[in-house]
Amino acid sequence: MRLTIIIALLWSLAVAAAPVYKWIDSEGITHYAQEPPPQGNAQSLVPQVTPGVGPERTREILEGLRKSASIDSAARAKDQADQAKAQAERDERAARTRRCEEARAHLESLHNYPRVAVKDAQGEYRRVDDDERAALVKRAEALIQKECK
Repeated sequence: MRLTIIIALLWSLAVAAAPVYKWIDSEGITHYAQEPPPQGNAQSLVPQVTPGVGPERTREILEGLRKSASIDSAARAKDQADQAKAQAERDERAARTRRCEEARAHLESLHNYPRVAVKDAQGEYRRVDDDERAALVKRAEALIQKECK
């Protein structure tokens, strides 16, 4: 948007030698144009021309603006990528914290409650024996080691 406005401004400087007419129509709307209105009730304005802004300088300015716009665009894309990466890291940290808390709660229940039951493949609950409890404790401790850093 900025680039469009600046280009329009520079273009207007290039054609500034032409006269500009100003008039107000019957509805009170002010108009500006390079051609006078058909009714002929217009004020002729002489635009101010900035010295040293010829076609070559205008091209240089436009090229600089194009480069600036592409740099801005690349910086914006990099910022968006960095924000997405940071959000993914925050999400992973939150998930890791949740898994750590679940593993600690599971290990605590294995240590505190002598009767531990698990669901089998058919959906039935069965009590675990000491060997299976030891395996569950070992798995919970490994998960804590991995997730609780």
